[in-house]
Amino acid sequence: HEVTNKQYLAYISASDIDPPDHWLTSGYILRAKMEALNSVGIEKLQQLAANVFKIDKDTRRMSKEELLKDITDKLEYMDNLPVTFVAWKQASDYCEWVGLRLPSEEEWEKAARGSNGRQFPWGNEFKKHMSNTGAEKWETGAAPVESYQTDKSPYGIYDLAGNVSEWVADWYHAYPGSDYDSEAFGEKFKVARGAGWSGGAGHYALRLFQRGAYRSNLPPDQKFDDVGFRCAADDTPAIHARLSQAH
Repeated sequence: HEVTNKQYLAYISASDIDPPDHWLTSGYILRAKMEALNSVGIEKLQQLAANVFKIDKDTRRMSKEELLKDITDKLEYMDNLPVTFVAWKQASDYCEWVGLRLPSEEEWEKAARGSNGRQFPWGNEFKKHMSNTGAEKWETGAAPVESYQTDKSPYGIYDLAGNVSEWVADWYHAYPGSDYDSEAFGEKFKVARGAGWSGGAGHYALRLFQRGAYRSNLPPDQKFDDVGFRCAADDTPAIHARLSQAH
């Protein structure tokens, strides 16, 4: 699945680098300071619960224990959201930190389309609501990883047709043997693969964007609320061993 907030938090904590900007506004930065929350006064906790974590209760009537539980529950929910607002190099650096790498474009497409070149992870027929492309409303747009059991490739890989688009290793070039030309080709844009939740625009719900063959190009130094990444390795045991060591 896509790299999660919790996995990226382990990297942030060990590497002393800046967290994604939106962790400050969403409150997720407090996930690294859980012990400190216990010493926060009740009025501050009430403000955090209402204004930062958007807990839909009358926080003025809640005890400190109730506030801490609801805030903790919200942070644990956010653990399993795909990390976003990371530029291409930040994504690549994380993969290197866990001893892995960003997948190539070829690898990503193969993972999505299986051995028979299917159009979508679930087959060749377009179907609505099979992946998170904005039709269902999640609080932050993205859904916790693996929420859509229908958006799973023949290799058991989740969220390839929805949730967040993903950085891959390649620069945006023409395919080998193609006579198509574009001013965007070259070492200006990195490729992103997969449909995203779309930020409410809804255009990712079109079947074109959910196809395993679809590619887009983005400035590598930019950060987006619907772009994340996943890691790849040359062999499955390496993935399990290195990720377990990292966490």
